[in-house]
Amino acid sequence: MSTLDLPARNLRLVDVQGLETLARPWLFVHTIRTAFLICILLVSVVYQINIGNFLNVEIWLPVYGVLLANFFLNSVYLFFFDKLEQQSYWNGVLFGLDTMAVTMLIYFTGTSQSLFLFLYLVNLILGGLVFQKEGSWLLALWTSMCFSTLLIVSPEVSGQSLYFSLVVNNIAFVAVTYLSGRFSSQLSLAGTRLQEVHSDLLALQNLNELIVNNITTGMVVVSRTGFVQFFNPPASTILSAEQFNQVKIHEILPEMAWPWESLVSDESVPFERRELRITREKGNQLKILEVVAARLKDSDGKLKGWLFLFDDRTDQKIMEENFRQTEKLAAVGQLAAGIAHEIRNPLASISGSIQLMLDQPQNHNDEDLKLMRIVDKEIDRLNGLITEFLEYVRPEKKTNIPVNLNSVIRECVDSLQFNPKLRKDVEQKLELKAQSQILGNRDKLKQAILNFVINAYQAMDKAAKPVLTIQTIDQVSQGLEPLFVLIIRDTGSGIKPENIHRIFEPFHTTKPQGTGLGLAVTHKILQAHEARISVESVEGQGTKFVIEFPAHRDVHTEDLIPLKQVNKG
Repeated sequence: MSTLDLPARNLRLVDVQGLETLARPWLFVHTIRTAFLICILLVSVVYQINIGNFLNVEIWLPVYGVLLANFFLNSVYLFFFDKLEQQSYWNGVLFGLDTMAVTMLIYFTGTSQSLFLFLYLVNLILGGLVFQKEGSWLLALWTSMCFSTLLIVSPEVSGQSLYFSLVVNNIAFVAVTYLSGRFSSQLSLAGTRLQEVHSDLLALQNLNELIVNNITTGMVVVSRTGFVQFFNPPASTILSAEQFNQVKIHEILPEMAWPWESLVSDESVPFERRELRITREKGNQLKILEVVAARLKDSDGKLKGWLFLFDDRTDQKIMEENFRQTEKLAAVGQLAAGIAHEIRNPLASISGSIQLMLDQPQNHNDEDLKLMRIVDKEIDRLNGLITEFLEYVRPEKKTNIPVNLNSVIRECVDSLQFNPKLRKDVEQKLELKAQSQILGNRDKLKQAILNFVINAYQAMDKAAKPVLTIQTIDQVSQGLEPLFVLIIRDTGSGIKPENIHRIFEPFHTTKPQGTGLGLAVTHKILQAHEARISVESVEGQGTKFVIEFPAHRDVHTEDLIPLKQVNKG
């Protein structure tokens, strides 16, 4: 199974549980010895059952006694293994007792034809795995002494057979001890090296996790079938998703519309980069993400999945748009400075001449008077347009006076009742919950908010159920400056997708009598107050403006009175 097939959040190294056993095999060896004793006991029972009455009780009863006693000692040792101090000493005692137990088994079953002679060799092999060279040779010496004593006192072996048996078996003891010692050294060395390799791999893994978890880029690994296999913490933050495991990528980010056919079908394309605009109901602003998708292949070139990198480019995009807006303002300002004077002087002359002619109605017929009044009205309109245009290109002076924006919003909404050009049946929903203030120019802010509200009314001119919703909230994020968030939402005609990025451009308008400078001036005022603006709109359903101001916490008593009235209402 490949790594990408594992439904896990983090790719972890598998712990090598046997490394400690290889380096310090005491517990492992004693476990084998205990299991081995159980097997011998079971074999003895089966053997005794098969032979039946032919086996003397005086023989098998001591055998069972020795086996059970040895099994009991090993079991007790294993139970208290972690609590014992000086384990090397107790290991030596236990192996010495094992040698004596084997000697007794051989004695009771017959020295020359005993089935338990091989247990000497097994005990030496296991001792070689546990002890160092000195301990192994001491065990071999003790085994040789026990076996030699057994042969000498046994009447079954005598003469040349005795000498031959002593020499051969002692040579076997020495050989087995030497070989088991060598094997133990190699095994211990292998365990030590494996521990070092495991430590290096663990250090590399920790470094990898440290890098992946602390980069600002969101990283998501997706299997060939589209399921998320791995993600780092920045991905969870950028995508506003808390649960990734066993979830397909298009369920977390439906705007991405994965898979991208161009990347899947064309092997010559190593990666693909796209820009996504996403919104979430619990968020108050649009996110602009840059997504890079690339293939993940194994060493054989087989496709195993996909790697996605997510970067939040919202601030960068807003900065770019603001920079373009500033460039436009600079160009328009230069143009305005050149033509404002040239236009207003002829307008003043024309207006003066028309006024003079209107003051002498007896010299003109009714048709001429009607035409002159139209000319005078258009001169005033053109003069107003130039005034508005000059206000747009004039640099805004930054003012740092605390302003209670809730009271400003209330004033703007109340003033709409006296505007005869706007509908009177619009339902107003005010949720002014923010307690902080902002720094700025109260009159300019009122002008900007009034422009937003009037545009909302005009957008709902043909709406069946016109609703204007205005919300203010205090938004505080850990490690970030507090914000005063203003949300203005209407149920009007909405904005076409191709126009939504141009609404703040000068002279861009969809109204028959509009100049296209209202929202441009509003945007400039908000920029002067260091506000961020995002727009969400669905054609035929309505538009939402989200404006974020840097919050100012100093609240003045005189400003708190209308705020309490708003909350009460």
